[in-house]
Amino acid sequence: MDRAEMELIYNALERINHSLDERFEKNADLYIAPENVEWLKHAIYTGNYIQIADKFKLRKMPPQVLTNVLIKNAWLMRNSNYKVYVRPILEACDYPYLTSVMRDGVFDNKKDMPTEFRLMLIETFLRKSSAETCKQMLGFHDKLLFLNNTRLKAICVCQAIKDEPMLSRYNSFNTYVGQWENLSTQGSVFTSLFKSQDFDDRLRDTIFDDQIKNDSPTARFWVERLGADDVDHMMRRMQRFCRMNSSNVSTCKAVLGRLFPLIKKNLEVFANGFAAACSCMDDKGKVELAKSGLSRVSDKNADEETALKTALERQGIRGAERGNLADIPKIIEMLNSPGYGRAMSYLIISFDKHYRADHVNALNQIRSSTNRDRFETFCCNLAQRRDLQLQYLIYVLDELIPANATKTHPIVRQMLDHIQNKDVLKRQKTNPLVGRVIDFVKAKDFELFRKLMAF
Repeated sequence: MDRAEMELIYNALERINHSLDERFEKNADLYIAPENVEWLKHAIYTGNYIQIADKFKLRKMPPQVLTNVLIKNAWLMRNSNYKVYVRPILEACDYPYLTSVMRDGVFDNKKDMPTEFRLMLIETFLRKSSAETCKQMLGFHDKLLFLNNTRLKAICVCQAIKDEPMLSRYNSFNTYVGQWENLSTQGSVFTSLFKSQDFDDRLRDTIFDDQIKNDSPTARFWVERLGADDVDHMMRRMQRFCRMNSSNVSTCKAVLGRLFPLIKKNLEVFANGFAAACSCMDDKGKVELAKSGLSRVSDKNADEETALKTALERQGIRGAERGNLADIPKIIEMLNSPGYGRAMSYLIISFDKHYRADHVNALNQIRSSTNRDRFETFCCNLAQRRDLQLQYLIYVLDELIPANATKTHPIVRQMLDHIQNKDVLKRQKTNPLVGRVIDFVKAKDFELFRKLMAF
């Protein structure tokens, strides 16, 4: 069936469902006595969802009947306390019923209901949908408003590829991420899809070669998927990489940095693998790589530092201490040097650790003594790589972008892409600073604003 035929069928179903808007009252299976409707409406309005859940648990009312009343009276919902009680009711509904509900005003946002309730309804529908159905919906993503929501799109992708073998699943996921980069921010959705205990050595090698070694945008996502039993294999690959690049310390530092989160998964195995990797470098590189690793350890985690140093000593590597982070004069000096780009990660780590609390004054000091283009590059990298610290993005918006700049301005375009790809508005919705970001998107790209705020 081609795309045109699918569209005709979808539109026809939409018209049929719309013409049968009052069908629930005519459906004997969904009939409910008027007094029960009034009781449920009162329970919804007062937030007494425990009693509604009890009706379901005691089998006094079928899930479709309860869901029908909840949808028609969702405008009465006054808070989000319903989630834990209502979700089991929705999940008990059969798929044909949920399909009819979706096409009857939920998909196209025509029903008056809280956004979170609509999202929960659609999520329930998606999790019951077949892989083929989800693939078809993703093919029509530009026509389905709900797929503007990154979490729902991630769930749809999850359902579309869940039945594939693991390596094929990996490839399919990366193909979808190629279309929608911000899918990789939805790690929790894919937890059950990519379990580390299901990874074999072939997939581990693929992750190392495609993601970690090549600095893929999704490298962090895949490192987070790895478990304690994967650490040994990945560190042995790190050792092999260091042997092949024994004189290229900067490259080995970069790859080690992407693997470093594994220290939290299995400290002893990581420490031994780290020390063995350092020993594969030439004489100068051994200490440099060791210092780089030690510098990544948190000040508050003495156990990690001790484990790394002990492992290094067993390999005969001594004299490696944690490198000092750069202060403002050092940051200025390095930004004004020819190779400043290679030190960007170090500069960002140093600045964030030392000056997060007083970032405006610190950045203004750096600005006064630094080449303009290099300062802007530093600030944009700081905003993008420390995306959970919204104050850095606000600085870029307020200090680096002219008031009359349009969306074609290089920094405006870069920040709009960052906000969309990292799903900033959704992830930072409780941050009091997010209002400034919303105003920026609305002013510079209203179509993108509508898309991001659709759900």
